Order: sequence, then structure tokens, then C-alpha cells
Amino acid sequence: MLRFVFSVIILHLFIQVNSQCLINGLNVNSGTCNVSGQFFVTINFDHTGASGKFKIQGNGKNYGLFEYSALPVTIGPLAADCITNYEFVVRDEINTDCFAFKNVGKKCCADNCSINFENVETGSCNNGKYQLFFDLEYNAPDNGFDLYNNGQFYGFYQYSQLPLNLLEFPSSSVETFNTVVVCANDNEACCDTLKILNPCICSIYNVQGQVVDCNEESDKFSLRLNFKHNMTSDSFQVGGSGMNFGKFAYADLPIKLNNIPFSNTIDYEFLIVDKNNAFCFSSFELGKVSECNFECNISNLVATPLPCKDSIFYVNISFKNKNTGLKGFRIRGNGVVYGEFEYGQPSYRIGPLKGNCETIYEFLVIDKEMEQCRAVTRFLEPICCEKSCTLADLVINEVCENNVLKSLNINFEHTNSSSTFVLKINSTIIGTYAYNALPLKITNFNFDGPNLVIRIFDSGDESCNLIKEYKLQCGSVSDCKIFDLSVKPTECNDQNKFYAILKFKVSGTNSDQFIIKVNGIIYDTLFYGKESYEIGPLEGDCTTLYKFLVQDVLINDCAEDFSFTEKVCCTGECSIREPLISFSTCEEGKFDLQLNFKHTNTLLKFRVKINGISKGPYNYSDLPVLIENLNEKQFYEIIVWDVEKEACRLTFSIPAIECPSSTEDNWSTNFAMANDNQQLKLSIGDKWLPSQINIANLAGNRLFSMSGASENNIDISAFPSGLYFIQIQHEKQVITRKFIKME
Repeated sequence: MLRFVFSVIILHLFIQVNSQCLINGLNVNSGTCNVSGQFFVTINFDHTGASGKFKIQGNGKNYGLFEYSALPVTIGPLAADCITNYEFVVRDEINTDCFAFKNVGKKCCADNCSINFENVETGSCNNGKYQLFFDLEYNAPDNGFDLYNNGQFYGFYQYSQLPLNLLEFPSSSVETFNTVVVCANDNEACCDTLKILNPCICSIYNVQGQVVDCNEESDKFSLRLNFKHNMTSDSFQVGGSGMNFGKFAYADLPIKLNNIPFSNTIDYEFLIVDKNNAFCFSSFELGKVSECNFECNISNLVATPLPCKDSIFYVNISFKNKNTGLKGFRIRGNGVVYGEFEYGQPSYRIGPLKGNCETIYEFLVIDKEMEQCRAVTRFLEPICCEKSCTLADLVINEVCENNVLKSLNINFEHTNSSSTFVLKINSTIIGTYAYNALPLKITNFNFDGPNLVIRIFDSGDESCNLIKEYKLQCGSVSDCKIFDLSVKPTECNDQNKFYAILKFKVSGTNSDQFIIKVNGIIYDTLFYGKESYEIGPLEGDCTTLYKFLVQDVLINDCAEDFSFTEKVCCTGECSIREPLISFSTCEEGKFDLQLNFKHTNTLLKFRVKINGISKGPYNYSDLPVLIENLNEKQFYEIIVWDVEKEACRLTFSIPAIECPSSTEDNWSTNFAMANDNQQLKLSIGDKWLPSQINIANLAGNRLFSMSGASENNIDISAFPSGLYFIQIQHEKQVITRKFIKME
């Protein structure tokens, strides 16, 4: 009996050890950041034929030994420093060849994520667009960034595309400054904002005023004004608070307005208007002036250090100023002049400064015209930009003769390290070596193969390390080939997402696993052997063009890619609707039309066709758009459609519009129209009777028709909100007017 029990135990152990162990479906989910800038990860996976326990390793660290029954397991806390490229290896305790590997990339919390514009250059305006060139300094995950233009999403880009050179970047048609925002992808807390002077419109901006020659005996004062301007004429008018100060040349800036009286009631505001463009203006608010209390003052000076890059850092300077000079200010400190600047910006960036852990930096802001007008601040302690040790880019080369391994050559990059490092292969420490001995030639093969886990860590800092899984190719012949790859999207789900179904064939591989990349980012590491693989869910955002790569986990050249030819759109049916138009005044029988409309589930651009003539394309972010030089007395059919979804379109028409004339002037003295949103009340002079009255909408549909008396009340309460045209016809004369029905 005892012999039988012993035999059963031996048989059980034999089956357990020799059964095929598989770990697959490795899933690593990152949690949210805590207040200390740390996070946890939850690890789960499928397993068959495994022993009782497994261990988790990654980035040179051993996170512990766990029982399979404890799955899923949570490890951490880990530093979300935007730098560490986190990777995890799950390996069976007994069957060391039974493992799975997952790279989850960098983790970044809002507090330590940063992204900043650098080397910004702009070009001149051309048809409402200008050239924008910029680079970025960033400390963020590698999954790209989002670009916004004047409040509208413009595009998604990878950091590898930097610097960006956008040749036709849309400009605002009304704002003095274009607002450009860049954010780390899907992280609206990690952004930078750029204000760019609009090169496409006349503008007067950054107005500064300084009270001078204040005299309490005469109860009068003077005001110096200075400002910036763009695309203006040669002169401008200044007025305000019931006074006209006259016309001045831009070339004479700054100007001085004299003999302005004290007042306890007038809030002085000075309006500056370009001579040729009434829409090109700005103002300066001074407030009440009843006494001479206008000393130059710089206050609330704050210096904020920005994150270190290598051994240097920059500082943002902000402050409040009142009645300062018009020539700007300079910033200096620690015996160095950091630069001269103009007032008017929310903050000023100075640097680079050395974060040498020794210097206590001070910053002094001094007005250029009145040097006694100044403010000072300083850091309480030195800024220390210590460089951290990093090891990266491990390269392994085999020297093989007659299919026998002769040496293993190892090389890698290292920065801010000590003088030596330790090399460990599997469970064996191979030795301690000097960095200057790289590349390293290993000939003592006292480790098991062919599957290797190579660990390298700095002798002075074990947290400075790297790890790599490697399979020896010497001793085996591999003609690995991945082919016949196809990818098909599934139907979209109710969350506007879809799955990608991958099928492919493989031959000649010595590995059990392969890597799937989606648009260059590792999505998962899976086992060969299935007929198809489901990847997702993926965003069906109508903008991303997906590319898939299947790559053997050991042989990089054993790979094949597949790209969709069309973008996947799960956001619903495209719609262009509710046109809203307005007209300019006529000039020589021509007028301009401003077009706007509502749209949903559209892509980036649209076109407009007017009586068969195409215009555009336009960006939806450019709305409203201006259609110029339309002829009076001409019917127009207007079609708007999405460039990439041509079936998504809007068609409407406007009747013939007559420009004002002497006949119209005579008409205006014999006609009145009032609109209370319920009734249209008409009063028609006798000389225009009898009249035919027609009302039509933008689509050209006639909604009302009658032969009118001298006074008519037309019920419009049932009309939908929008723009309408009323046409009055008397004999051969036709007059068209427009009116709006509000909601």
C-alpha cells in the first residue's frame, strides 16, 4: 500500500512537471495617480499546466512570488515620473520557460507632466491662413499630443513628427490673437497655450497708458499712450468720455493727450480707432482721476521655477504694474541682465539657469524709464537639477561558428552612472565590469539557455538598471516568416468603438509569442496558434487611420503590417443643417454673404458650391465663412457638403436681392415693417398699390402669398426660427427685404 501511494505521488509530480505550462492573455492595468504622484498596477492572465506559484519582475526589480489562486494581483506603488518605461515579466516558479512579457510604457501624473512650445515661427497671411512652425519640450508619455486652434480640435500628432511645419494654418477672422493650445494626448491638465498675433486682420493691441504732468492746482493731467498695431493705415483717431483728442500718425507713437480735467464722476476710457477701418480699434481704461496719485508701481512679483531639463531650468516671472513707463522693463539678478521686455504679458520666461544646487537666485524687475520703480524677489533655497542615472538601448550580438556559440557581445548606453556595472544572466551573476570596457565580450557560458533574462544594474545605484528577454539563435536555424496578414473591423458598439479581427500565417519561428502594435504602439503580446485574434476596443473617431504590425517576439525582421485604407467612423450619421446667413451692404451692385450652419459627425473640411461654382475647401473651425462679390437681382442655389463624406450635404437657396437705389429710397418712405415674432405688420403707401406679397424661406419654398392692401398683418407664429425673405411686387418693380423669426 505504501509503495502504491509513493508511486502515485511520483506519477503526479511527473505529470505536473512535464505537462506543457502556458501563460497567456497577460493584462496589466494602470491605476490612477495618488497625491504623491504614484500609482499601482493590477496584473491578471490565463494559465494552464502551471505550478503553484509565479513571480513578477520588471525594470530590474523583483516584485515577489505569488500563488496563481491570488490572481489578479496588485503591485506598487510605482513612480509616475513620465520617464520610466515600465515592463513586466510573469514567470512560473518551476517552469522557467513558461513566461509572458508586457511593456506598458511610461506613466505620467498631471503634476509631473509638462509640455511647452519652443522655437515658434509664423508667416504672413494668405487667404485667411498663415504658416506656423514650432517644436515642443515635453515630459509626457509617448502616445502623442493634441493640437487645438482657437478653441477647436485641429489634429493629433506623434512626437516623432516634431518639429511641426503647418503651411496653411487657419487664422481667426475677428480675434486680435490666434490661440493655439497643445496638450499631451488625452490629458487636458498637461497643456501649453500660445497667443499669436493675427496676421490676417487689422489690429490695435497691448495698449499702455501713463499719467504725467498731473497738476492739482489746475485740476488737470496729461496721458501718454503707446500700443502695438498690425495691418493698420497711417493714422488713427483718439476719443472717449465725451472728448475728441484728434488724429495722430502711427509713426509718432507714443503720443501725449494734454489738459484732461479731473473728475469725480467720469470713468476715463480712451478709444483708439484706425482711420480707414472702424472695426480696427482698442481702448485703455484709466478710471476716475480726482487727484495726483499715480506713482509708478510694480508689485506681487512671483518667480516660478520650471522643471529641470538635464542640468538647467527656466523661470516664469509674473507681477502687477500700475502707471509704469512706456518703454518696458528689464529683469536682472545675481549680476546678470536676463533681458528687456514690454509690459502687457501675463508672464515672462527667462533662462536657461544652472540648477547647480548652490546658487540662490534673485530676480529684480526695473522700469526702463523710472529706475526707482522696481520690485525684487528671490528663491529661498538653491535649485538642484541632479541628473539621474539611466541605462538604455541594450544591444546583443551572437558570435556563432559552425552553429556553436563562441561569444555573446553586449553593449548599451549609459548616462550619469558610476564607474562599474553588474551583469546577471538568468540566476547567475556573470561579473562586475567597468563601463569603459563596453562593448563587453562574454565567453563564460555558465548559465542555462536558450531563453535568457539579461539584467544590468549600476554598481552604485541598483535602481539604475535595465532588463531584456533574449533567446539564443545559435544552434538553431530560423526561417521565421509572418504572412497573409488581414485585419477587418467589427461593427461599432454603443460606445462608438470597434474591434479589429486579425488573421495571419506563420512559419519557421522558434518563439511561442508575437507582439501586436497598433499605430506604432505595443498593444499586446500573445501566443501563436489561434485562427484569429480580436484587438480592441479601438476608437472609431473618424480621424485615426489604423495600422497594425504583427512581429515575432524574438526576431524583429519576422513581421508583417496591414493598414486600413479608410478611417473607421463610429460617431453616428453626418449632418449639416440649419443654415444662418447675413449680408453686407451693397457696393456697385455687389454684396458679400456670411455663411454659418450647424454640423455633427463631420470630419475636417467642407466645400461650398454656388450656382455650380465650387469654393473651398474650408475647415469647420473657420465658420462662419465669407462668400464675396455676389450680384444683385440674381437667384442663388447654395450647396454645402463634407469633403470626405460627400453624401453629407445641405442645399438651400436665396432669392434675387436688389441693392438700395433711388427707387428703394422712395420705397422706404412709403413702406414700414414691424416684427414682434408673432406677426409681421406691413404698412404700404398708396403709390405701391396694389401689391403682390410673397414670403419664402432659405430653401426657396414659398410660405405665404397674397395681394396686399395698404396695411396687412401676416401671422408668422407658426414659422420655424430662421431667416426669411419678403418680396413686394408692384407692376414691374420688385423689392426684396429679409427678416428673422426668433425662437
